[in-house]
Amino acid sequence: MSDELSQSLGRRTAVSLLADIDAACERSIESALIKGPFGVFQSVQESSPAVTVELSPDTNTDNTFTSMYPETDGFVEEIQRSDWPDQLPGDDMDIFTASLDPNFGLNEEDHESMPNFFMDDPSGAEGLAFFSPGFISQVIGPPEPEAEDLDPAPVTDIIQLPKDIPPSSSGLPEETEQLLRHYRQSMAGRSSMQAKRKSPWEIIFLPCALETFAELSLWNEASHTRSSIFYTLLAHSALQLHMTQSGSHWKEVGLKNHERAQSHLRQALQHEMFGPRQASYKELLMAILAMAMTSLHNGTRAFRVFLLDAERLIRLRGLANQNPFKTRLLHHMYTHLRVISESMSIALPDPSENKIEVSRTFRITEEGLNMGLDPALEKTDEIGFNDIHLEVQGRWNQTLYPVIYGIPESLMTLLSQTVSLANEKARLESAARCNPAISEALAKHTKTLENRIWAWPTTLPTETTSDDNLVTHPQVRSMTLAIHQALVIYFYRRVYDMNAMILQDMVRKTLDYLEPHLSELIDEQDFATSLAWPAFVAGCEAVAPDLQERALKCLGVTDEKGVYFTERPAGVVVPLIWERRRETGDWTMSWQSLVMEG
Repeated sequence: MSDELSQSLGRRTAVSLLADIDAACERSIESALIKGPFGVFQSVQESSPAVTVELSPDTNTDNTFTSMYPETDGFVEEIQRSDWPDQLPGDDMDIFTASLDPNFGLNEEDHESMPNFFMDDPSGAEGLAFFSPGFISQVIGPPEPEAEDLDPAPVTDIIQLPKDIPPSSSGLPEETEQLLRHYRQSMAGRSSMQAKRKSPWEIIFLPCALETFAELSLWNEASHTRSSIFYTLLAHSALQLHMTQSGSHWKEVGLKNHERAQSHLRQALQHEMFGPRQASYKELLMAILAMAMTSLHNGTRAFRVFLLDAERLIRLRGLANQNPFKTRLLHHMYTHLRVISESMSIALPDPSENKIEVSRTFRITEEGLNMGLDPALEKTDEIGFNDIHLEVQGRWNQTLYPVIYGIPESLMTLLSQTVSLANEKARLESAARCNPAISEALAKHTKTLENRIWAWPTTLPTETTSDDNLVTHPQVRSMTLAIHQALVIYFYRRVYDMNAMILQDMVRKTLDYLEPHLSELIDEQDFATSLAWPAFVAGCEAVAPDLQERALKCLGVTDEKGVYFTERPAGVVVPLIWERRRETGDWTMSWQSLVMEG
């Protein structure tokens, strides 16, 4: 029977067939669908749907709202009322409002006028109430000059381009076809791993952008949510061209399309969060994640703001769903980006720590010590679907990490748990001084996590050239081992505050794994952040001149792709960190403290 099932797959993989079924279900109303050995059928006869207005296909497919799930109401209320300063300090809020270009930034007067921007549209204010101040500032931007003349009647469905950008005859930027073609070709011209991967950018984002391109070309209208995704991909493509063609006009093109995307995301949050024009959950999440990735061209601050609010959207509307394949792809994408973002986040001390509850994400409490550290645990689907920050170790057969990123989920779980421990280490050590039980639990938790990190390579499958396993591909395996070595460095620097001199062998191993395949893998959009992270961690702790030279070459490759986790390119910041350590003679000084000093 197993042989028959295997043969029925033909030349396709089980994951690709399931993806086809998932996509077909979104468009089909047939009673049954069959692909290879898999099939689905409609078990409940649907009643006649009410007449609704939809701007685009799939625009209103998700009408999930919190009141439909009473068991989550308490948690949603907690999210809505949580204080953002514990994650985004108020003193630094202005850094999140910077656009990709200083000309598009905000000033203090704009901030003061922003609360009045939605007074004429209570529904828009309702949609934005779920998001953080930093996110609103980043997306909303300054009020448009013609805002005072807006008709209070409902906004038209037809998308109008900004007046200062000359449109083509079709109402689209004249570079649209070239940018879409470049984006498509950049994915088609990938390495030999193309057939093994399930990239969200290829499976979800690009088809949506092409559909939106058709809608705007034929009818000059599309939902604001889909338009935001469309222009974000144009911006990303243009900025990538700028990276490879210095002195070209592509930077200006990218920034203008980024501004368009921001404008449409603003409109989407005002008019398509709720009501008859409600956009699908999947497309709203796509718009926020796409904007996050494009903002990474300007450093990690705005990048993190978008991810914080992607979390809010997921918790409000995503976890109650049945997690169809494409939604799960997006959730995995969010998780991967968020874990890396938090590992690079500079946690500022909160002067009102005693008054404000500590953020619940990427932090560990006294009660959580020594929990979730068993790698042999079989994670249930309930745990797996809801563990969006990888707080619990264990095996989950539904994970999509291997087919998207080629990285075992267990490795990123260790990184997430290290970040949570490092963020709370000082507070827990303070509590441990007065409580022997906490002291013992903290010591045990730290040692157990350390042992799990060292033992992790033994769980990695052996290297093969199999066409059906991305994890064991030689290039991907080398990248994964580089991430593991960087995790060891990260653990000892952040948890034990170890002198960088002691870590030079680990720095060398990280670069040994990273260098051979960096130039090829960096063109894979899903791999870019996975490669930039170990390059930055190893580069910061390099002491020997030869290691520093090698690290700078790696950072140069990642910087050229616009992927770095500081306000300036890593190739500029890291040498400043080295120089500061040489000046002070303190090789225990962390890169976080040096960046905070400016």
